[in-house]
Amino acid sequence: MECVEMNETSNPRRFDAEDVPQAGAADPAEENWDNFMDDWDPMSDPPPDEENAPAADENERVVAMLCYATLIFLPFVFPIIVLLSRKRTHFQTFHAAQSLGLGAVLGGFWILMVMGAVGFGFSIPVLGVIVAIGFMCLLPLTWVMAVIMTLYCAYRSFQGLYVQIPVLYSFMQAQGWMPKP
Repeated sequence: MECVEMNETSNPRRFDAEDVPQAGAADPAEENWDNFMDDWDPMSDPPPDEENAPAADENERVVAMLCYATLIFLPFVFPIIVLLSRKRTHFQTFHAAQSLGLGAVLGGFWILMVMGAVGFGFSIPVLGVIVAIGFMCLLPLTWVMAVIMTLYCAYRSFQGLYVQIPVLYSFMQAQGWMPKP
């Protein structure tokens, strides 16, 4: 026998007669993980006190370090995985969010440089080509600077410290995208 139940959002949920919970039985919605993400807030972990801050253990420090270190070769993937993980700490959330923002800023900067080089190169005959060559020569230099910055942040986070990239941290904090350290 098939029954249809209407819930609060008026979406039908189909179940058989043997699926009806008996007295004292567990809720089938919890067993089926229907409402699995309803009560989850990614920024809900309270920030630790500065003087009573628990030291991050080695696993937390390695995850925070990998959030930055993977930006060099595989941007956005590892920080997103950490942010979607339900078993993460405040330390990991802080570094994953900041490394995600850092990757977005660096990627946007490089896209703008390439677009500027192409735009100047095609719009202004001689001077535009010179500017385009200058932009293209700056790309490897900016990549090296980005690698140094991400490795520094990775090293400091592996030491168990909250690394705050000055302008990026304050912008993300003002937007509400970043937990306080």
